[in-house]
Amino acid sequence: MFKKLVAIEPISLMPSAQQKLYDYAEEVIMFDNMPKNNLEIIQRIGDADAVLLSYTTYMDKEVLDACPNIRYIGMCCSLYSAQSANVDIPTANAKNITVYGIRDYGDQGVVEYVISELVRYLHGFGDKQWKALPMEITDLKVGIVGLGTSGQMTAVALQALGADLYYYSRTRKPEEEARNIKYLPLKELLSTVDVVCSCLNKNVILFHEEQFESLGNNKIMFNTSIGPSHDLPALE
Repeated sequence: MFKKLVAIEPISLMPSAQQKLYDYAEEVIMFDNMPKNNLEIIQRIGDADAVLLSYTTYMDKEVLDACPNIRYIGMCCSLYSAQSANVDIPTANAKNITVYGIRDYGDQGVVEYVISELVRYLHGFGDKQWKALPMEITDLKVGIVGLGTSGQMTAVALQALGADLYYYSRTRKPEEEARNIKYLPLKELLSTVDVVCSCLNKNVILFHEEQFESLGNNKIMFNTSIGPSHDLPALE
């Protein structure tokens, strides 16, 4: 049981879930606006021993050093790795602060989004159509960049519709290659495919000017990451 739990920013909990927080803390404080800076974050936390935050605020070493009572940080957002987290995980670990986040959620929605938007664009069901004539997904060359959970699920759905699939990942996926999802180095993948699905972790920027030059013009690109996976000026 925590003595004091503070949500330092809006975390979009359902009312029933918010009420459940009182089972874990004697006092619960919920802020409904964003903190402007570290000083305001520190003031909001105060002597709390448990903190909740979403993906929009960063808790760095300065904040953790200034709030010595913290024992637990709950990230109401994705937590795939220390490098991509919006909490200073190494500092938290050094202070024996437990940090939890959400590993996988909403993956089915990602797949639905990719398939629905791709079908609309290929067939011209919306305001635009990719080619002069409608196309099917069958035999369309599609590259998945980042073959984690959502990337694998997207690949399965596209493969069921007959797409010619390729992937790039930091680590090879023999089990996926056995299902005829072909590995290519990133540069070669980008120059080979017509459609790219970026399924990278949060805060991973992989697409720079060099990658867009390899991709070329008149291609289709989906970004299903939380935040951009590319340099915005390079895309222009």
